[in-house]
Amino acid sequence: MTKKRVNKGYITDYISGGSILNTVKELKTTQLLSKLLVEDYHYPKELIRTYPQFKVKGRSEKSHHRCPVDLVIFNNITQNDDSINTIVLCNRRSARKEEDQLKLFLRFSKANFGIYYEKNSFHFICKKHDNGSISFKTISNIPMYGQTAEEVGIIKREQLKPTSNLKTIMECIINYLLHCKTKDLDFSILAEQLMHLIICKLFDERYTHPHDFVSFYAEIAEESTVVKQRITYLFKQVKLNYHDILAPTPKF
Repeated sequence: MTKKRVNKGYITDYISGGSILNTVKELKTTQLLSKLLVEDYHYPKELIRTYPQFKVKGRSEKSHHRCPVDLVIFNNITQNDDSINTIVLCNRRSARKEEDQLKLFLRFSKANFGIYYEKNSFHFICKKHDNGSISFKTISNIPMYGQTAEEVGIIKREQLKPTSNLKTIMECIINYLLHCKTKDLDFSILAEQLMHLIICKLFDERYTHPHDFVSFYAEIAEESTVVKQRITYLFKQVKLNYHDILAPTPKF
């Protein structure tokens, strides 16, 4: 099969297969996320729209004004306003403006989830309906294909699958941590803490029975204190089994 020729200065869009301008935004955000959604979240390409860009309502439900967005995940192949699931913005501008704009798009659409790009990592938002009012909450992740919001993070060991994009995921994690860390936190300490988490993850996968639920996870709306408590307990088990490779008094 002959490979499609791409003109200089252009790349092939991962979703549509069409030629698009080769820009930093495309390479570092839209194309990376497209690949993650298909290969790690298992969304069919037929449910994702990049180019030509889908336009959503940007002012009010009755307004005819529509704005193009970088990527949209749909619930079905009709790809219309009624089937929008997730809206993604990858404009790489002010994080506050990006987040506010995304919330506006979510408010005037039927999408329940949003993703925006900040400080070299992706951030997730969930839209909530409560007694006729709409609110937004920052969440740990969006559902994988076929999952409900309540099922995010909760998975049996036998359901775990290796990622095809480990480098991208690790870069997003590290960039997120670097953005969140306090000024007096040394990078070497941050790296050590990350290694502790990775060891916890490996320990959980190795010793959890295939039919049992893993302990290393975070539910979509779970309080961070609850997650910390569960991972801290897991880390105690790690220290008991791997005291020979950890520091004398390792801690989070």
